[in-house]
Amino acid sequence: MRPIAILLLIVLTACGTNRMRNPKKRKAIRETKVFDGLKPGSYKVVGSVEGVSCGKTWADHSSPEDAIQDMKANMIKVRADNDGITNVSCEKTGFSWANNCNNSYTCYGDVIKFNQSVQKESSRISKNLNKFIDTCSDKKPTNCYKASIILYRMGQLEDSIFYMQNACLVKFNDSCDVVKNLMKEKLARNNNDTQRRLAQEKKNRDRMNAENMSRMLMQKSFNDTIQKSTPSNVNVNLKADCESRRTYTGKVKTECK
Repeated sequence: MRPIAILLLIVLTACGTNRMRNPKKRKAIRETKVFDGLKPGSYKVVGSVEGVSCGKTWADHSSPEDAIQDMKANMIKVRADNDGITNVSCEKTGFSWANNCNNSYTCYGDVIKFNQSVQKESSRISKNLNKFIDTCSDKKPTNCYKASIILYRMGQLEDSIFYMQNACLVKFNDSCDVVKNLMKEKLARNNNDTQRRLAQEKKNRDRMNAENMSRMLMQKSFNDTIQKSTPSNVNVNLKADCESRRTYTGKVKTECK
């Protein structure tokens, strides 16, 4: 077997899913968009979807990123005329009997459909964004700046920073100050994400500890209900009262009371 094939097999086994072997699921992963920071009223929720990252053994690792990929793959089970997923939340679900996982992450999201007016505006913005990205260069820092602003409004902070940094390289307007503010916002978001993750992990640990304590109490209660056998008291010091006599045939017969 080729090394690449071996590596692919390991990856497929580690994730605990067969999504990469399913053409429809691969298509769903490629085409499904995940949105963040959408304005209320710009969409309606048409369903929900979840995904699991499953580590079958101690050597396998699960992650929120892999769970989101699985959530995208599961979009084939939801109505086809949707525009993507939003309100994504992930939690470390640990050991899972239901999915046969030694360790796992589970992500949940709302499947959405944009309002018609929003779809038209989104199409217009996408065309402008593509134009600005394609023409972003040292000679046209204005387009880098505009691309960054659009990406920021779309909730794509990482990409927004990248294009604003391109404008900052040639000292375009206030782009360098904007980059500093964007980096501060990114740091603040990362800190908030870390705090939420730590809080969720503590919640999971408390839940697992409570479940373990409950199992221990149930086991103790079960053991206490089993009647333990008590040994019978036998007086080994009793002496046997035996008498031997000869029968009419001449044999000796012993009888004990």
